[in-house]
Amino acid sequence: MNTKLLTPLLIVTSIVILTLAVFVTFFQQIAPQNDDVLFQASSLNALVNGSYTGKITSHELLNHGNFGLGAVEYMDGELVCLDAKCYRVTTDGMAHELSPQSKIAFASIVFFKPDKTSDILKPQNFTGLQKYLDGKLVTKNDIFAIKIDGFFSDITTRTVHKQDRLYVPLSEVVANQTVSHLSNVRGTLVGFYVPDYMKEINVAKYHFHFLTADKEFGGHALGFNMINGTAYVSKINEVNIIP
Repeated sequence: MNTKLLTPLLIVTSIVILTLAVFVTFFQQIAPQNDDVLFQASSLNALVNGSYTGKITSHELLNHGNFGLGAVEYMDGELVCLDAKCYRVTTDGMAHELSPQSKIAFASIVFFKPDKTSDILKPQNFTGLQKYLDGKLVTKNDIFAIKIDGFFSDITTRTVHKQDRLYVPLSEVVANQTVSHLSNVRGTLVGFYVPDYMKEINVAKYHFHFLTADKEFGGHALGFNMINGTAYVSKINEVNIIP
């Protein structure tokens, strides 16, 4: 083989390969985020039956969304993901931003982009808010991501305790929950509406976690009285699950 021809050929080949690598990397970085896709780590049925080991890290989870909820590994805190950050709410009701390496036992997350926005001008309790949202959903057979920014005269949240043993039923874990109360706070309800036919996969109907505006406190929302707020609703068209 002519070595004089081989050297330029190798140079050209190297340039082509490098160009393709840069091209692929560039388009991976600017690839559009699918705001109608729900990513889920594990299933509700697995969690109910005590599968509390980590399925994914916080860093990996945030590659699939910026808005969601769930539970930290070994049930060591309620999970709230908001504005592309994930927080662990401990039994004292305080929120702590998770490290990228922290593992998640269960989570639902989406790149949130609302289809509908609605001002809530009248006071609502938890039951009233659900009825209000019923009128905003296009159909009860679909999944919706729901964000509520509001001012709450009071809100009751819960957190659960870290489990030292696996496969303790979730009902036993919740029976020993710690309940916290906050008054006159501004914050965000992060949640989803899931139809009944998906109840083995996720919590059916409405499910909300809460985070105060200063990102200091939160938990699983049990009840509240909201003075006013704004509701943002996004319809989900696809679900991706890892077991």
